[in-house]
Amino acid sequence: MEGNYVFNNEDYEIAHLGEAGSFAGAAALGINVFTLDPEEETSKQLEDLILTGKYAIIYISAKVASEAKEVVDAYADEFIPAIITLPSADSDIDTLGSLRNMVIKAIGVDLVSGYIEEEDMDKTGEENGK
Repeated sequence: MEGNYVFNNEDYEIAHLGEAGSFAGAAALGINVFTLDPEEETSKQLEDLILTGKYAIIYISAKVASEAKEVVDAYADEFIPAIITLPSADSDIDTLGSLRNMVIKAIGVDLVSGYIEEEDMDKTGEENGK
């Protein structure tokens, strides 16, 4: 998975992959919306979207995050594309915690709680011993 793609596009785009209606209005914001194909494996659909090299940010529904966890995890440390799970009322995935960890890794600051030193975080962005 990792390293099998080349990002050479100067004009990256934003995409969303999820079930029909999961990100209503996204197209009006200029986001390319892709609806899950029930005939194709979710992880393959996400991987195919990543491998196009066109997208700097890929928003995914909580359903995609749970069904394609292996792909999401494989790209978790990549700068591009940033894969961001959007919250869903019927999901138990901690999307806010995941987004918080991405922000901490990117800028070294927890925008909710304050500053966290890099040595106080483990490899996943979680705080050590706290």
